[in-house]
Amino acid sequence: MRKLFVSFNCLLFFLFSQVSISGQVVRQDSVVSFSNGILRIDFNLNTGFWECDIKGEKVFHNAYAAVKTAPEGSLLGWKETFCDNYFREYSSRTLTDDLGTGTEVVFKHHAYPEGLNLELILSLYDDCPLMTITLKAKNCTNSTYLIRELHPLEIDFSRKGMLYFGSKPTDCVVLNNEYISWRTCKLVEIKDGSEARSHWNNLIYDRKTGKAMIVGFLTQQITENIISLKYSSVDQASSERIGFGRFLVNCRTGNYRLAPGDSIVCDRVMLNWSTQPLSALERYAEWMGRFHHVRLWPRVPTGWCSWYYYYWKVSEADVIANIDALAEKLKSYGIEYVQIDDGFQQALGDWETNDKFPHGHRWLTDRIHSKGLKAGLWLAPFGIGEKSKIFRNHPEWLIKGENREPLKVNKAWNNPYWGGDVYALDPSCPGVQEWLRNLFRKVTEDWGYDYVKIDFLYYATGASQSEADNANCHYYANVTPIQAYRMGLQAIRQGVGADKFVLGCGAPIGASVGLVDGMRIGTDVYTKWTQIAECAKNTARRFFLHNRVFLNDPDVVMVRTKIPEAQAKAWASLVALTGTMTLDSDNLSLVPDSRIDILKKILPVYLGEFRPLDLLTAVNEPPSIWDCKIDRDFEQWHVVGLVNWKSKTKKISLDLKQLGWFERPWLAFDFWEQKFLGEFTSEMTLQVPGNSCKVITLRQKQGIPQILSTSSHITQGAIDLEQVSWNADSLVLK
Repeated sequence: MRKLFVSFNCLLFFLFSQVSISGQVVRQDSVVSFSNGILRIDFNLNTGFWECDIKGEKVFHNAYAAVKTAPEGSLLGWKETFCDNYFREYSSRTLTDDLGTGTEVVFKHHAYPEGLNLELILSLYDDCPLMTITLKAKNCTNSTYLIRELHPLEIDFSRKGMLYFGSKPTDCVVLNNEYISWRTCKLVEIKDGSEARSHWNNLIYDRKTGKAMIVGFLTQQITENIISLKYSSVDQASSERIGFGRFLVNCRTGNYRLAPGDSIVCDRVMLNWSTQPLSALERYAEWMGRFHHVRLWPRVPTGWCSWYYYYWKVSEADVIANIDALAEKLKSYGIEYVQIDDGFQQALGDWETNDKFPHGHRWLTDRIHSKGLKAGLWLAPFGIGEKSKIFRNHPEWLIKGENREPLKVNKAWNNPYWGGDVYALDPSCPGVQEWLRNLFRKVTEDWGYDYVKIDFLYYATGASQSEADNANCHYYANVTPIQAYRMGLQAIRQGVGADKFVLGCGAPIGASVGLVDGMRIGTDVYTKWTQIAECAKNTARRFFLHNRVFLNDPDVVMVRTKIPEAQAKAWASLVALTGTMTLDSDNLSLVPDSRIDILKKILPVYLGEFRPLDLLTAVNEPPSIWDCKIDRDFEQWHVVGLVNWKSKTKKISLDLKQLGWFERPWLAFDFWEQKFLGEFTSEMTLQVPGNSCKVITLRQKQGIPQILSTSSHITQGAIDLEQVSWNADSLVLK
């Protein structure tokens, strides 16, 4: 362990000639340098600014850490604690964790004469373009401070900072993530004045060079994490290269009370550079899963949901009618769950059945189980209707606003079973945690449910649908909104038990990892093609999370005759190719057999290797090329969905090199048309009718008799074939 203590007197950035060897930390004058052979960091102990290069090319210039804070009771407002009035020292060690082995350097910023001490931790991993950053703040005064934000990485042109990436910013797109399930993730084209703002991860992609940079949090257990990026031509006036003049990794803590001697640390953020952006996204999700010790559910759920046909008007009789239809028509195809959605309850918070369900929960789950199916129940556990017993009896359990009155998180709407205006339970309150544990123990053990869908989870942070509200008050003043939220999820998980499936919805997605088995990642789908397209954006843009941090739920499929057949087939096909949760939401007792056949062809779910191949070029529409790689012992092949989101027929081309490099031609077969399309070598171009999807299986030509397709399942052999072999002696294919 090596330490250096330096007084902050100088504003010059010292130049140095000594080169740091991979894994070593060296110092020249005021600059501490270390490298992993690819990335190099130079940290100036005098100024607190640092640089980052990739193989000698500048990436970060004048990066720094900061905290947004105010003394408790101060009328002066929030102040960003930056680099002023600090002494700095550093120490280093060898690091080994789930990302690999590398070097970690801790830069301690000591406030002078007193204030908040900062601890910036920069880590590089051996022989790869990967680094992580963490920031810790400690109150070394005799007064309590309110902490609003931690900035482990900030670059600002006003402080002569710059982020350099790719050829120039206007060649880039940014794949943004959103705070909760329903909000649409965007692919932002960078233009002059553009700002791209993302929650918990983003990807910057240069369309000319093919280079990508991923910024993502490995955990989101403490802070609400936002990544923002801004380009302006005005910021380039004195710059040697064109770059982004604003880059901020912002870890929001709420109005966190930091008492004298106490500390707060942000979640750990990762930065990774790659020329394989889709692989890099998948790898990031795998790392996030490891850091959360995620236990993946072994089977992708399928089933039926009441919501998109009955909405809150659903009744016990409606559920029974669909149970009978499920058992008769789809049980043998692997359908598993019956999910009773919103409309059974007396009010939010009072989860016993209303008069539309006269026999109660246990009677209904027994009926479901008697058909060989499993029972699922929707709840909004953190929402409390103003007409509920909980609201009347336990006002102390509610999140308070700045005026210390219970915080209203949603207005009354035309659903009579919500119980008026909605307030939020405070999950940091011990009484709330115990109530949640008991409620969900009752749901699973007493009422007999095998699966719970927990919705409107963002209420627990005192939040809007866009992000947590920093101003709200929890039971404990030194708990962040995200920490409080996870306390509530943990209580629910404890009540449900490990053997029951938990589906999150309306949730701060990143903050839910490790505590839910599945997560709604799509917008509400409904029956119109434009709504299907909107849902498809999130389904594609969050593809990398599936079966790595939880199972993705894109929202339901629907095959009722109100939807044009081509559109029903298209959405069902895309959900099937992604290998995600597959629940139908029709009145199945009224659906004709011709439409039931669509469901039969996508059940059960095959969990293949799915990628939206044109993810980073489809800006205003969802991707058009949805590829599922099938890997069986007897063969590997691809099933590709080619989607035309426009109303008129158009050509869609697939570069077959995207499937891998093979010398033999590809044999193509149209699944829905049951038609052989011929041989293709380098590119396949097909005419796709408007508002529809072609599902094409692509198999390499083997030069012997081979299976080309099957008609029973969309994967055309992954589910319905156990083994395939050709006997050259007997001339038999079996």
